Amino acid sequence: MNKLTILTFAAVVFMGISFMGTGARATLFDVTEKIRGIDKAGHEIMLADGWYYIVPADLRLDKFKVGDEVTVTAHNYHDGLAYVETMTKEK
Repeated sequence: MNKLTILTFAAVVFMGISFMGTGARATLFDVTEKIRGIDKAGHEIMLADGWYYIVPADLRLDKFKVGDEVTVTAHNYHDGLAYVETMTKEK
């Protein structure tokens, strides 16, 4: 595992522990699907599974296009929204 993966995992674990006392619950999950839509201004993508995913501002959406198959690691909270942690293009 590279350092970025380890740091990302540690941050996610820390956030999960921090939120345990507040009643907010995050569930981390992976999904591999084709991109159905991209909203660069709103930093959102829609995958073929029908879910909308909120993408962090530092993840460059110009590297991706509709039809690309991607693997997304995301988390969702009690608000029902899915927040992207990582997104990679499949070959």
